Amino acid sequence: MQFDVETLQGNAITAYSDTDIAVNGRPFAHSLLIGFDGLLEPWPTQGSTGPSAADLAALAGKPYELVIVGTGAVQHFPEPAALVPFMQRGVGMEV
Repeated sequence: MQFDVETLQGNAITAYSDTDIAVNGRPFAHSLLIGFDGLLEPWPTQGSTGPSAADLAALAGKPYELVIVGTGAVQHFPEPAALVPFMQRGVGMEV
């Protein structure tokens, strides 16, 4: 059996902890949007207990197929109503 190594063509989460995340080996200690296509930008969330409904509403119209929300050491779920626009478009949401 032969195995082939796949080369990653985009952003990859290479490490994480309760306080930060590393993308392609570069650490970040703030909220950010990570796109497979190269997008890597700060995401100014409003709350310390995870994204608010307004934070998620700003993402609802973007062409994402999957949204992964990390909330640190303690898992905080968004308000159920904030998830509706994602469900209506068939966008996966993982908290």
